[in-house]
Amino acid sequence: MADELGFSVRTWYSYGDDELGKLIVHCGGYNHGPYGPFNSVILNLPDVNPRLELDEIFSILRALIEIWEPSWANIWNDEIMDAVPELEVDAPEMGWMLFLENERGPLPELGEAFKVVQIDSGNIIITGEEPPSSERNDGIKHLHQLHSELMAAGVLGPVND
Repeated sequence: MADELGFSVRTWYSYGDDELGKLIVHCGGYNHGPYGPFNSVILNLPDVNPRLELDEIFSILRALIEIWEPSWANIWNDEIMDAVPELEVDAPEMGWMLFLENERGPLPELGEAFKVVQIDSGNIIITGEEPPSSERNDGIKHLHQLHSELMAAGVLGPVND
C-alpha cells in the first residue's frame, strides 16, 4: 500500500528570521483513488520584498510542472493558505497560480479576473499580477470565486476513470 502513495519531498528556505518559503512535492504515486494519483507541487512564497516579477514566478511554476509532471500544482503564500476553502485530501488547492492537468477535464469559462495559459499537459490559471491578498483588489474574494467555478465544473473533484 505505501508504495502506491509515492514519495514526498519538502524543502524550506528563508529570507531572514521571520520569512520562510517552502517547496512541497508529492511524486511517484500511482494509487488511483477518487482524486487520481496524488502527484502535486506546492510552492509557498514568503511575503518579502523585493518580490519576483509575475513572469519569473510563472517560469518557476512551469519548470516545476515540466520536471515533476504533477496532477496539479500551485503557488501560494501563508495568507492564501489560511483564506482558501479546505478541500478533500489529495484534491487540488487554490493558489495565486494553479495548474490543473488535462485529465481533470476542460476548464469552465472563467471571469476576466483570471488569465488561463494553456501548456502541453494542462492549464495554468493566474489570479492576478500579485499574490491575492485581502489588502489588494479583492484578491481573496477572487480565489473563493475561482474555487466555486472550478468546483461547479467538476475539475477539483474526483477524477473519472
